[in-house]
Amino acid sequence: MAGSRRLPRLSRGQRTIRNFFIFFLALALWWALPRIPLWMVEREIRTVAEAQGVSEGNVRVLWAGSVPCESGDGGHLPFYPNGLPLVLAQGGGRLWMGYLTTYEGDTHLGGVRSCPEPEGPALIYLVEPRNGGLLPDDPLVGAWAAAVQLEHTAAAVRLALPQGSGYQISEEKKAGDAVILFPIPKQVLESGQGAALPYVLEQTDQEGTLLETVSGTLTAPWR
Repeated sequence: MAGSRRLPRLSRGQRTIRNFFIFFLALALWWALPRIPLWMVEREIRTVAEAQGVSEGNVRVLWAGSVPCESGDGGHLPFYPNGLPLVLAQGGGRLWMGYLTTYEGDTHLGGVRSCPEPEGPALIYLVEPRNGGLLPDDPLVGAWAAAVQLEHTAAAVRLALPQGSGYQISEEKKAGDAVILFPIPKQVLESGQGAALPYVLEQTDQEGTLLETVSGTLTAPWR
């Protein structure tokens, strides 16, 4: 076409640089996009905590990731086909929790709630029974709980739940993180224990030696 200008032809080296740039840009997007919902929830937690007198610098994220749940209307978010993004943080002597969910196809924050921070190892609900905003994906799971304030030297954490007249190990998981998630079987929740579910939390070292045993009651402390 008359008057048109052709773009200068790239040399082989310039094409290599261009391709590397496109590759690293795609890699950065692939890494960042699933984390954007978690950053949004974390930002909301810090905003709510600051409004209640906790400075932003005193809020520390303990756990951020995907909880195997679906929203009350059965929806999921892009990049979260098997769960919903949830963040658990601590600050100002309290634990803070927030998540993203969907309603009629639209994404929205499920709100930010807090509870007093346990003084030692404890099990708390992340997704309590009959929470309308988050529903466990697995029909055999009635709720999700988090073991918090764990010993730094623990190699494994065992959760025992009521079984008949005693307790039975429900699940054992490797330690190493500040927070460990445990599924609570629906059968246990429907066995007449109610919302206040007794539990035993055991922490062991690399050799399997018992470090600490904590007995408590699993409740929904969030407000």
